[in-house]
Amino acid sequence: MAETISGKSLETLVTRVIIQVFNVAGNIVIARTLGPYGKGIFTYMGATLSLLITLTAGQSAAVAFQLAKKKLADRTIFDAMLRILAAITLPAVLVCIALAIFQKGQWPLAVVAAALPFNVYNQATTGFFMARSAVRVVNIQLLFTTVLFTLIAIPILLVARLGLNGLVWVWVACMIAATAYVNVRLRPFLKPDSVGASPIIIRDQFWFGAKVSLNALISYLNFRIDIFIILALLGAKALGIYSIGIGFGELMWQLSRPISIAAYGKIASGTMHEAAILTAKCMRHAIWMVFIGAVVIYTVGPSLVTLVYGQQFAPAGLVVRFLLPGIIVYSAMPILSTFFTQQMGKPVVPLVFSALSMILCALVTFFTIRKIGIVGGAIATSISYLVAFAAASIFFSRNTGISPRSMFVLDASDLREYLALMRSTWRKAARLVAR
Repeated sequence: MAETISGKSLETLVTRVIIQVFNVAGNIVIARTLGPYGKGIFTYMGATLSLLITLTAGQSAAVAFQLAKKKLADRTIFDAMLRILAAITLPAVLVCIALAIFQKGQWPLAVVAAALPFNVYNQATTGFFMARSAVRVVNIQLLFTTVLFTLIAIPILLVARLGLNGLVWVWVACMIAATAYVNVRLRPFLKPDSVGASPIIIRDQFWFGAKVSLNALISYLNFRIDIFIILALLGAKALGIYSIGIGFGELMWQLSRPISIAAYGKIASGTMHEAAILTAKCMRHAIWMVFIGAVVIYTVGPSLVTLVYGQQFAPAGLVVRFLLPGIIVYSAMPILSTFFTQQMGKPVVPLVFSALSMILCALVTFFTIRKIGIVGGAIATSISYLVAFAAASIFFSRNTGISPRSMFVLDASDLREYLALMRSTWRKAARLVAR
């Protein structure tokens, strides 16, 4: 089991590194060509789309639960998923269009409306692949909305000089391409002779998904409530600068995210004891990997921000440093959330911790940014992450009997596993070179 997860984690990590290289390159071009204001508007569109996606974010978990635990047919689950997505997404699209037409300065919501149906579909269908531990499909899907987007966006901005308008429609087109890929990979599972979704199955998927979606909404606001407060109180230019700091800080999560993705299926389908041990193991690996990366970013981050993005984005360097303590501990939160939601079947548990973090973040941000500017948002974020993660870890330990040492301290077996993975990777690389 460990070897499989290690291999998939490494594959996902390589994919995420590639994605981040292109993502950073794209952000640099966007920031330098559009400036803080244009970067702020693009960040606003992305943040709003992500906020609306949380309305259906739970469908992925509900799909995975019905597939892994309930053992229902793919077609049955898929039919239920489509009906639920349509009922939720259509009203959201109409509201966005109405606001774009009748609310001054809200034209970006028209782009959000165009992108929303494709994004919610792509997100929901990942449940079919995650339940099967088919993480490669999920990784490739992300390549469309990051790598492909960057490859097209750079010439759109630097050569064609189409500006923000050209950029956003490329953004939507890449989401459509990702949807096409997902449909191709999903087709073999959707056997036409399967039984359609009954009202009971639709109801069960909806309510399970609704609980997770509520958690996702609170979690997203936890991650991004500072963005909306900064936009409202300090404006798009300040948000553009702040978004660079957030990007640098959250870049660290790309080191830990492959672990949570690779372990998702095993945590969901294993016994309670097996899943708890695996969760603790993944937590300690995630935290230490991010800690090492955070030390590097703390040292070179501010200088790197100014060098790469220009002097106008220099204040983002301090934002990065204040974000890092929270970034380190929260790298393990997705792993805990998978255990609470998929193994324990209690999506309300991570909801409580996310709500706690969101409230703390909103309060501290609101009362600090007028005095110390965007750094107040970073301080608020770190405080809220630290408090919520501590509470979640205590709850996990008390309900599973797993010791804090197992969650946070690497042991000899971990080091041996890293050495074995390095040797295996070296042998594979040598064989490829020999060919």
